[in-house]
Amino acid sequence: MGVRRIIAQGDSLPKIAAEYGLSPDTIWSAPENRELARLRRNYNVLAPGDVVVIPARRDKSVAVATDLRHVFRRRGVPAQLRLQLYHGDEPRAGLAYELECGGDVFHGSTDADGVLTHWVDPKLSRAVLHLPGAAPIVIEIGHLDPLDTITGAQKRLMNLGYPCAPTGRHDDATATALRRFQQRHGLAVSGALDAATLAELERLHDTTAHPKPPCT
Repeated sequence: MGVRRIIAQGDSLPKIAAEYGLSPDTIWSAPENRELARLRRNYNVLAPGDVVVIPARRDKSVAVATDLRHVFRRRGVPAQLRLQLYHGDEPRAGLAYELECGGDVFHGSTDADGVLTHWVDPKLSRAVLHLPGAAPIVIEIGHLDPLDTITGAQKRLMNLGYPCAPTGRHDDATATALRRFQQRHGLAVSGALDAATLAELERLHDTTAHPKPPCT
């Protein structure tokens, strides 16, 4: 029988799967999670209060010859941490960095799109990015909410340089940030989270598209 897990802020399916010794795909494809999978297209971005059913693990047996040595390897399922860095409207290409991920420290340079990518422990909850001449940047992992929630839109706006605290309310600061974003990207300036604005937020935040910097 499966276990019902209520998602809390900071949870992600890779993290939960690692706790239960399963792969994220095994959990996500379980029939009990079909409705949630239709609601949340990306299992890396779940909302607090979502309910995931963890299916029971199935025993597996393998027939082998006796009096011989056999090696069995448990498949690991690391998570991918991906960041894109900008200075104004230019991607920070070829930028040297140091990334602290728990006990692991990675060194490298961003690619032509200003992107850095590393495979990390799926249970990782925060990382620290060090860039030349800049204060350390703390990255909270698993805290991005789905785009169709108000906090999901607010956090994307903040990450793109349009300040508005993730209050969960469509307050004045959020409407102002939305109007600035809409004006900058040639959308109807309404201050509302309409379909076109949501689509543009997703394109610019969740892909390697090149966003325009906010007007100052």
